[in-house]
Amino acid sequence: MRIFSLRGLRSFFRPGEPVPAGSDSAGVGATTRPGRSRARPGAARRGERAAAALEAAADPDPRPSADAGLHGLARSTDLWFAAELSVLERHACDQAAAWAAAGLPRPDVADEALSIEIALEKRCAELFRRWAERVRNAVDDAVHDALGRAGNELIAFRSHLAELRRTLRETALAERELERVRSERPGGEVTFGFPRLLPPAWFWTMIVLLMIVDLVANIPIFHELVPHEANEELLWQELTARSERYGLWAGAYRVAARLLFAPDITLLALGVVAFLVFSAHVTGEALRQRIALREEDSPVARIGIRSHRRQWALPAVGGAVAAAMVITFLFVSRIIVAEAARDRYDDAVAQVTRLEGDLARARAAADLDAITEVETALPTARAVLADRERKLEYATGIAAMNRPILILNLVLALAAALASYLAKETRITDGRREDPGERAIVERIASLRVRARHERDAIRAAGERAAASLARAQRLLDARPLRGWEAKAERLRGVIPLFRAENARLRGVDPANIAAFRREPTTPFPTIDPEMPFPVPDDLPRRAAELERLEAELAALDVPAAEAGEREAA
Repeated sequence: MRIFSLRGLRSFFRPGEPVPAGSDSAGVGATTRPGRSRARPGAARRGERAAAALEAAADPDPRPSADAGLHGLARSTDLWFAAELSVLERHACDQAAAWAAAGLPRPDVADEALSIEIALEKRCAELFRRWAERVRNAVDDAVHDALGRAGNELIAFRSHLAELRRTLRETALAERELERVRSERPGGEVTFGFPRLLPPAWFWTMIVLLMIVDLVANIPIFHELVPHEANEELLWQELTARSERYGLWAGAYRVAARLLFAPDITLLALGVVAFLVFSAHVTGEALRQRIALREEDSPVARIGIRSHRRQWALPAVGGAVAAAMVITFLFVSRIIVAEAARDRYDDAVAQVTRLEGDLARARAAADLDAITEVETALPTARAVLADRERKLEYATGIAAMNRPILILNLVLALAAALASYLAKETRITDGRREDPGERAIVERIASLRVRARHERDAIRAAGERAAASLARAQRLLDARPLRGWEAKAERLRGVIPLFRAENARLRGVDPANIAAFRREPTTPFPTIDPEMPFPVPDDLPRRAAELERLEAELAALDVPAAEAGEREAA
């Protein structure tokens, strides 16, 4: 049987539209006589239906989905009917062409019924019967599929309900056990803490030594950074000159003189060193509190330990940051002190040079007063120059030793933090006792409640899906998809007229002039009752009743849970 394209069928059944050369419709849509169209209006309408049927049959997925309603089922069967009707109409056209080529039927011979028409009528009746059977089977299959899905959801409902019932029993047992443990819990306060690992005498000795070492190492820097008063350098030179008379104690004398010579600078340096040691001390104590307090060592004091341990972060971080900032300040100061010493040395050189020039001019002018004044100031300026030269050498050496001194300051800060860590002692008395067994029971009750909530969510979802499947099955059973079957029968009755019109067209005659075509076609369609209900499966009422029973059991379980929640809220 020859296959025709949709475009050729449309060109053939729409009068006045040209047929493209080389198209598949050349054997059907082309007229037998040039300039004359043999198409009939009825044949054109039937050809439109055939083309539409072919387009519908080209649907890539005509099968309904599992959740398709009556519309989806009807669409699937309609697509199948359209495809089968298209095949039947093409078969009628092919038979009309074959009979026309043989010159049959003869116009003047009135046969009672042509064999081809009888065969076509039987095929139309068979197609109609198969369509009606297919519609009912599709609805039956959809109903049983919905019931099967409802059965699966009910199984899941029962499983989750049994798990929920077991979870609630375990929760009730755990709550009773918690009440028993709390009633038997001993009262009173609990003491926890940790001892010191470094005696107080050693701790304070270490702190004092650290402060002295840090002060001696950094006080010269502050002397160089802070601006000096007038004649301050001369006074310092006199004090250092007097230290020679003390022999071995000259060094101690100069150290004490340096501390007392400028008390403001000494207090500033002492404050910076004390702040550094204090920051390290706070960091060490906070770390000891964080590391030494452990809940596993004293389970009954778990609440108090947790409340004290969470206070360590701020002092530890703050102390470490403050100590780092102080060490950074000292590091940068040692870099600046060399530049400041260089500037002061240059000023002293300029002063000596100016005085020497004044002395030379005074001698050239024989000005005795000016000579006396300059000769009096020049030794002092030269002494200041020598002192600043020594300070410049000291500052240059300090700048060269900046990194080792930085490491020394870090070591001193770590030593202070370590001494505070070892000397930290804590003894805390807290009335908030907690039994480890009680905590385990509380955690188990919380996990059981979470599991019960998840089971309820799963039960609710399974119940909703089961109810939806049962409702879909009932909706399909109440549907009457065979209503309007007359339209399908009317389309099948057009197959015989299509055969006659095509046969007459190919022969170039009017169908009314052929005596055999005057007989009225009688297609024996089977009797259909469109209002006949579908048989209700036995599983539908049973599963609906089971769903109601399971929902009642769930409601009965939720009542004690709601009462328990109200008691806890109260």
